[in-house]
Formats: sequence, structure tokens, C-alpha cells
Amino acid sequence: MTDKNLFEKLRAEYEQKIAEMELRYKQEIALLKEENASMRRRLFSSKSERTKIILPNPDQLSLFNEVEQESSPELSEESTTVKAHKRTKQRTQRKLDLSMAERNVVILDIPEKDHRCPSCGSDELVPVGKEHVRDEVRVIPAKIIVDEIYQWVYKCKACENDEHVEFIKAPVHKPLIPNSSVTPSVMTATMLNKFQFALPLQRQEKLWQILGLNLSKQTMANWIHYAYRDYLKPLIELMKKQLLQEKILHADETPV
Repeated sequence: MTDKNLFEKLRAEYEQKIAEMELRYKQEIALLKEENASMRRRLFSSKSERTKIILPNPDQLSLFNEVEQESSPELSEESTTVKAHKRTKQRTQRKLDLSMAERNVVILDIPEKDHRCPSCGSDELVPVGKEHVRDEVRVIPAKIIVDEIYQWVYKCKACENDEHVEFIKAPVHKPLIPNSSVTPSVMTATMLNKFQFALPLQRQEKLWQILGLNLSKQTMANWIHYAYRDYLKPLIELMKKQLLQEKILHADETPV
């Protein structure tokens, strides 16, 4: 075999191996893409099969069909055939759990001008008890309240003279953040919306504006940074110190 023939043979084998490697890499890339898409659907897509909206990208989530996905129209009515006729059977919807809600008793009474018996016209009506009608749920919208902090100032008349007057002021609690009007309630609401409900600070700006408070996202970001540095971080360090003093620690490593 000549050198030329040997070179052609080696080149053909090399090109064949390259082609096989490219084909294998393409198959692996396609498999990885499919696994990635499947994982994204399991993690982020709707768990319900009731959605009717067809999206151009199957990995894209719809922002407008939450009501359709979460509602249960089948709970409203059900048709039942009974012998020779058909009737509509009402199904009872799931009862709301109101055990944790604050209670307010509303008692409805007959107006004074109507305190007469419809049968005989007598006004000798006496109460015999209250009858429960139903429970209704209402919400009280949040509102902004500005606390104007004043302190009483006293002077001691016994010490008062031409050269000295003793003044005594009522104690005042320290602000949550120096030179700031933020209170624990506002700070808690901001951090709860940010970290518990994943509401960006930019959207919280609009919510606070609706309530009558003009807050910028930079201000809220500074509040959160200050709260972590001066309040939360020392607490975390203390918890860590106490945990490291234990001989055995148990942890739940379920991913969040």
C-alpha cells in the first residue's frame, strides 16, 4: 500500500469518526433540551389540565387564565335522572374555613314602626330568641395612619430661679431607623410582600401610592438593607452560635 492510499484510508476513517461524534453530540443535545423542557414544565407550568388556552410556546405560562384554571364550574349544578323526569340537583360547595377570622355579630331587628302582628294588628310583640341566618365575609381595606409624636415637657417650680430652670421631658421610643418615619408595621408589610409573596419593590410603589404613601423602591431597598444589617443579621448570628453548640443537629433539606 502506497503512502497516498494509506493517507486516504486514514482520512476516511477520521471523517467517519467525526461524523459519528457530531451525530452523537446532536442526539445528546436534543435529549438534554427535552429533559430541560420537561423539568421546566414540571417546576413552573400549571398542575391542572383544565386550561383551554393554547400558547405558541409550550414552556410559556399564561398570566390571564388563573380564574379558568382554579375555578370548578362542575360544583354548581349536576343533572340527575329520576325515573320519568329530569331534575337539576344542587351540589353544596366547599364550606369556607372561617375559624381563624375575627367575628362580628350583626343582629337584625324589626323596625319600631312595624312592631305589630300581621294577623291581628296587636303591638304586643315579645322576643323569643335569635335565629342564625348565614355568615358573610367582608374585608377592611388597609389605610395609612400618620402618628404625630409629641412629648410633654415639665419644669420644676422648686428648682426655678433666675439662673436655672429644670425641664423634664416624657420618654420617647427610638425610631426603627434613625431620621426615618418608617415603623415596624410598614417595614413588615414591605418585607412580607417582597419575600413571602414575591412582589417586586417597583410594584409595591404603586400599592403604597394607592394607599396614599409615596414610597420609592430605593427607599424601601434601603429600609430592607438596614433592617437586615441591624436587626436580622445579629439574630441569625445568635441562632447560628446556639446551633453550633449542640452535639447533634437535624435538618430538613427539602428544596424551597
